[in-house]
Amino acid sequence: MLLRFARSLRDPWVLGQLALFALVGGGVQLAGDRLAGPPAPGSRPAALTLMILATLLILAASQGLGRSLTPTVVPVVDGQLVTHGLYAWLRHPIYLAVILMLTGMALLSGRWWAGLLVAPLAYAYFDRKAAVEERLLEARYPEYAAYRARVGKLLPRLSPASPEAGRSCHPGRRRSR
Repeated sequence: MLLRFARSLRDPWVLGQLALFALVGGGVQLAGDRLAGPPAPGSRPAALTLMILATLLILAASQGLGRSLTPTVVPVVDGQLVTHGLYAWLRHPIYLAVILMLTGMALLSGRWWAGLLVAPLAYAYFDRKAAVEERLLEARYPEYAAYRARVGKLLPRLSPASPEAGRSCHPGRRRSR
């Protein structure tokens, strides 16, 4: 496992993630410390809530992936396509969790603007990373295209992908007509 992690440091997307954590953890905190005044009301409890939620989401999603878990965009050679559990709702729940974690870290500065700045930037980064990863997943798993059509990427779908799908965004439930 440690060797797999060390190899992942060659992936530019992993390095970009580490840079995001460094910038948010250091840069936003430093900026927040230099600004005069007390923390914005509610920003720190919101930060802790987001970070706890992100941690739980990462743990659950990682467990769901099992041996298919990798920090890189390249699918694990002996992995399998996971479409159950959290992955029945989101194709990339770990990326959503990291977005929430980064937003929470920004809010720890006590400045709402920091969270409002970091959230869309982190979303854009992980949306792009997911797009690159999905091209590789589709090449590895022929059934990925159908999975992508019915399950949201970073946020759950609020409606089915098409009328022919016959399903709501809730796995296992039929859509009423």
